[in-house]
Amino acid sequence: MSRLLHHRQEKNISRSGWISASATALLGLLVLASSLFAVVHSNKGTSAQAATSFSFTAAGDYAQTAHTTANLQYIGSSGANFALALGDLNYNPTNVTADQWSSYVKSNLPANFPFEVLAGNEDKVQLDQLIADLPDRIGNISGTYGKEYAFDYPPGAPLARFIFASPGGILAGYSYTKGSTHYNWVAQRIDEARKAGIRWIIVGIHEYCIVINSAHSDPCTALDLTNLLLSKKVDLILYGHKHNYQVTNQLALNNSTCPSLVAGSGNNNCIVDSDQSLTQGAGSVMVVTGTGGQMPLSAIDTTDKETAYFRTWDNTTWGVSFFTVSANQISMQFHGTSGGSFSDSFTISASGLPPTPSPSPSMTASPSPSPSPSPSVTTSPSPAPGQTLAQDNFQRGNQTYWGTAADSQRWAANANSSKVFSISSNAGQIAGNSTNSYDAILGPQVSNAEAVFTGSMNNFSGANLGAVLRWTDTNNWYRAYIDGKNLIIQKKVGGTLTKLKSIAFAATNGTAYTLRFNGVGSTLSAKVWQAGTTEPTNWMLTVNDSSLTSGFCGLRVLLASGSTAQFTSFQATAQ
Repeated sequence: MSRLLHHRQEKNISRSGWISASATALLGLLVLASSLFAVVHSNKGTSAQAATSFSFTAAGDYAQTAHTTANLQYIGSSGANFALALGDLNYNPTNVTADQWSSYVKSNLPANFPFEVLAGNEDKVQLDQLIADLPDRIGNISGTYGKEYAFDYPPGAPLARFIFASPGGILAGYSYTKGSTHYNWVAQRIDEARKAGIRWIIVGIHEYCIVINSAHSDPCTALDLTNLLLSKKVDLILYGHKHNYQVTNQLALNNSTCPSLVAGSGNNNCIVDSDQSLTQGAGSVMVVTGTGGQMPLSAIDTTDKETAYFRTWDNTTWGVSFFTVSANQISMQFHGTSGGSFSDSFTISASGLPPTPSPSPSMTASPSPSPSPSPSVTTSPSPAPGQTLAQDNFQRGNQTYWGTAADSQRWAANANSSKVFSISSNAGQIAGNSTNSYDAILGPQVSNAEAVFTGSMNNFSGANLGAVLRWTDTNNWYRAYIDGKNLIIQKKVGGTLTKLKSIAFAATNGTAYTLRFNGVGSTLSAKVWQAGTTEPTNWMLTVNDSSLTSGFCGLRVLLASGSTAQFTSFQATAQ
């Protein structure tokens, strides 16, 4: 997807007949003034007219640590149009003033970058000053900024409505029980957006009701609001508060088997889709990103019954959730910036018009209408064999991270979060500073695919490079790679590595090789040859394994300190 850039409108002025000299001069002045206006107003995050897509980050629980700094610096360089700070900002109000913390944040971001804040539990003492120091820079909000507010983005021709609420006793007088003023305010903002034809609805809240390992020590005072959002099938519900990362399956209510969520329990009937390729209108996805920087990250107890609602989770990696929004899709990537190397992604694809709005609840406490049954989920058709899924030739300026590929898709996993990745002299480079593995993922999730790349390794001692298929996270994938002595097909399932098959293949340091890795059904095949020479007719390795059925395509390398991998091309095609 394309990043939201700062466009300057160009006006084609047609002339009929003759234009006098004075009119020509006046026209020149108008064009000059228009150009100056465009330059002055070209700041990211404030000019969004005519945008076909935009991006933003979301995280809560920042504090002021090295992890916070890494996150803020990533946000500032990520190309995001704005950041959502989902509460719990300054954890040390006794020793750090609101002015000092806000200055710290702004020192790590571009000038006037929209860092939109929401109240959290830790912010009560300093909230008004934090709001003043980190003001709204979107510019078209309704409600009370920092507490309960909404805005449409991009202004003028919105693709999404953002709604922020503060349940959980964070703010005095802000109750979200069914029928209350604040409950109804949220419902009305949702219905307004639907009536206006705004494609996506995204809700930000600091404190959750449903989360793994809460032990319910902090009472869930916003369950009515949670059930309202699910009954209206908002697309995303974004949270902080828990110091880890968790994302649910797509959830929805229905009249019979899931009339509401119940805190402290798990009901599989509330799950309408459990993979990473979702369809709009089927339900809502909750994303907890409490990894803004506060230490330590919270433990995760998978014996919690609410685990049933969640697709994945992690408490090893600090980072932010990065969202790209277009008329056709929301794509999400968790970008780890420090700690571990966890990554995650999912997409929500548009299907027809937004769901028909349900009536707004009345201002009284009368029961809301029962939610309608969830529609069946439509599975996206499999790509046709031979269809290009992803490709990159790395022909772009030198930069940190791999950024956006030649096909306008953004690289995922470590490629846009770990600073060992860069573009250098029209090659994708990964430079090792310790012994570690790195993933670079590009394109959609598929079952049958082929990945091919051309790349080299400066020193194969303790290092290797290869392609992955059916990658879902760092613990589940198939890989074909060379290590200087062999071509190997390997799998990692549930964190356990298994070598499936290998054949001798001598690779020379600094020499470019092309590797082709194919997966159709249970059959995995691989071959490799020196770049620029004739491709072998037959597969060099073929093995059968049915452990993994679908996932993403990409690259994976193992690097030692001082080793560097370089890639000059990558392509994935459907099979």
